[in-house]
Amino acid sequence: MIDVVAGDSFLIHCNAAGNPIPTYKWDSNEGNGILKITSVTSDINKTCHAKNIMEETVGESRTVSTSASFFIRVLHAPYIPTITISNGTRQLNITAATIQLRETDNINMTCFSEGKPLPKYTWDSHNDQIQGRKRQFTNINRKDAGNYTCYASNLMKRTFGDTEQGMNVSSLFLDIMYPSTLLSQDDISILEGSDL
Repeated sequence: MIDVVAGDSFLIHCNAAGNPIPTYKWDSNEGNGILKITSVTSDINKTCHAKNIMEETVGESRTVSTSASFFIRVLHAPYIPTITISNGTRQLNITAATIQLRETDNINMTCFSEGKPLPKYTWDSHNDQIQGRKRQFTNINRKDAGNYTCYASNLMKRTFGDTEQGMNVSSLFLDIMYPSTLLSQDDISILEGSDL
């Protein structure tokens, strides 16, 4: 298996020993033993066939062939994560930028993205970072209001070549609703004739 990153272009050389020198064919295409892959986007299997014809001076002619196969696995960065909010009875995939919740709700926020290799997740909010796909709130309160960002990242390591960091992000704003309460009305003393 060979690991590459989506969009890579490369050459693969097929080489076999034999006398007389073998001829080569990649899958159903003729060739000289060199396969050119341009801007690869999906996983593929490739097979190289090597063949030589041995003609004896006295005797018969014999064709001998051999083949070798391998798998090209295409790695890619995570897609834009999907954020799901659940309160235990309902689940909602988030498309809005602002989510309104009632104070004292219990909720789970889950982040998901596809990537190869599988991504790791980090939630960032209020200058605090939490590792993992889930962010849980028990008895959410107004101090929890604010921006929440989910980072999905992976490390794509090519079989031959550089390692590349992949990342994508989704964000939302939690707006915490709470009932109105009257502010305290303390008794005050004031001098007669003063402005109030």
